[in-house]
Amino acid sequence: MKEFIDKEKARLQTLFELFNEGGSWMTLIESGREPVRMGLVDSYKVTRVAPHFDAQGELKRVDFWLLFKAVGYDEGFQHAHTVKVVRWSQEDTYLIDLTDDRGRRFHVDLVIEFLPGNAEAREEAEWIINRLVENDIRTLPDGFLAYHQSTLSPYRGMRGPVIETDEYSSAESCVKDLLRTFPKKTRL
Repeated sequence: MKEFIDKEKARLQTLFELFNEGGSWMTLIESGREPVRMGLVDSYKVTRVAPHFDAQGELKRVDFWLLFKAVGYDEGFQHAHTVKVVRWSQEDTYLIDLTDDRGRRFHVDLVIEFLPGNAEAREEAEWIINRLVENDIRTLPDGFLAYHQSTLSPYRGMRGPVIETDEYSSAESCVKDLLRTFPKKTRL
């Protein structure tokens, strides 16, 4: 039994590797209430596993206790929380939903940052926005995005055509939709 529990604990912990490396954003969702943004979470640790077997010895489900530490946990214990997870689902690599023994759902999204090496592009974009604001420009001129795309060095990678759409409410929702089109990463 101990060997089974250790293997299951390690298997469950691997679910949180990517979230521990890149950080995540957590939202608490309770039935009949507004979602509560719990904020940035620094790390997750599976602390205990409780397998449930039927009378024939068949595994029916596994509950586990998860310790998560919100950003700031080193400033006080109120930033570290433990929940008993009785159900979880993961539609893709970049998010996971956990349900605790009280029926609360914890929705966890991976924090998506600018890719490494793009700090210069981010700084340049911020300067462009500042210039637009200082000149009291409220809408982008025609061809604005195409012009800036064409001025990027080809050594920074190929870029497709600029497509303008009202389909997405934010850049995050666009990125999430785009990431869903990539093949899922399999772990051996």
